[in-house]
Amino acid sequence: MNIARKQKSATTLIIDQAAPDAMKEPAAFSRWARERCGGAYLYHVHCGGLTGDRRILRTISLIKPHLADGATLSVGDADFASVYDGLIDVLAIHPEFHFESLDILPAENDRPGCGVAQLSFDVNRRTLQPLATVPDNKNKRLFSDDFAAAAAIMPRGTAEAIVRRALGRWTAATESDARTIAATLGREFPDGASVREYWHEKAGTQFTGFFAWGHDHDFGHGVARQGTMSTRHIEITSETIALGMLPFDLNGLDVLDIGCWTGGDLMVLGGLGATVTAIEEHPVSAMAAARLCELSGCKTEVVNASLYADRPDWRQKFDVIYCSGVIYHVTDPLLFLRICFAYLKPGGRLVLETKAETGDGSVCGYSGTLERGWNWYAPSREALGRMLVDAGFPPEGIALNWRSIGRLLASARKDGTCRLPERAGFSRPGSWLEDDV
Repeated sequence: MNIARKQKSATTLIIDQAAPDAMKEPAAFSRWARERCGGAYLYHVHCGGLTGDRRILRTISLIKPHLADGATLSVGDADFASVYDGLIDVLAIHPEFHFESLDILPAENDRPGCGVAQLSFDVNRRTLQPLATVPDNKNKRLFSDDFAAAAAIMPRGTAEAIVRRALGRWTAATESDARTIAATLGREFPDGASVREYWHEKAGTQFTGFFAWGHDHDFGHGVARQGTMSTRHIEITSETIALGMLPFDLNGLDVLDIGCWTGGDLMVLGGLGATVTAIEEHPVSAMAAARLCELSGCKTEVVNASLYADRPDWRQKFDVIYCSGVIYHVTDPLLFLRICFAYLKPGGRLVLETKAETGDGSVCGYSGTLERGWNWYAPSREALGRMLVDAGFPPEGIALNWRSIGRLLASARKDGTCRLPERAGFSRPGSWLEDDV
């Protein structure tokens, strides 16, 4: 049945702190609204200073009977999350309303701003507003997050040849030397789990509670040691070089390798000419990597520590940070990326590879201890891009590429120093990492 349309009346109502609380005193609020309408319908209502999404919903529900057909409402002077969530609840209950726009006003001290939303009212509307027409992001996109993909600068085979030549710098001079080095490492760092079955044998135990060799290593002259990660150090560095993410000539550059395990990646980076510092939280793996470098002649500092034990003395120290297969093994990826940003020199580059969540949207898959593999957050492509932006990297300096096996490669360029873009909820409040780094 068609409801008679209410005619506009030249009446505006401002709901502010002087009004009764619609949540605590709904009857008093209704009386207050009737008195101010004076029997006329409202053509515009401004709801200001309403804290909490439920209070916004209750207020608009109580004011609805007083609205003229075609009336407009503005909701503001409250945090943007409350405004957005409250209006989404309004739409779900009252199809007469249409969510037109949401703006975020700038705030002082880099804190979250206030949301100002506009709604329209049609007394005969009976269909809920399609989600596609609802403002889709309560935080309001300040830039497009359609992050670019890196374009290949050379064939993959050419890049792999570069990587293999880099590793060849560290092969032993003679077969006797190769066997001696391999035997020394085998004796000092025996595998505590089968390198091919450790996933099944040790999943569910503390990762630092056992040792297994990381990547396959060729000592030269047909002498090799198998690792749990096979030749991933060759595959991933080759892919990043082919895409122009990782420079193929690192001479004169300071490089940090995060999560070096037993040294596969750092041997590639050192072979490309870098001065490499590596960090590894697994104590035995860190010692094994340092020993491999010592015996092979690869001059590298290996630090046994968590990246979260941040070091202000590493501020703006590195030209490149390389992080392969690590970020989904940490419990606070945004802090992880902010530390990386702080450690990079202006103009420096972060290169990383990670397990990923496929599909559209900004989401993270969570594994945790109920799933095999010591995994925490696997970001989607969009989620990883947004994390990099929130760590300080400019969106135009970010490249994200899918690997053929459904994992992600990323590179992010640090154009200059910047404060943490948003400090609300940051897990190191008041630390140097919030500053201009």
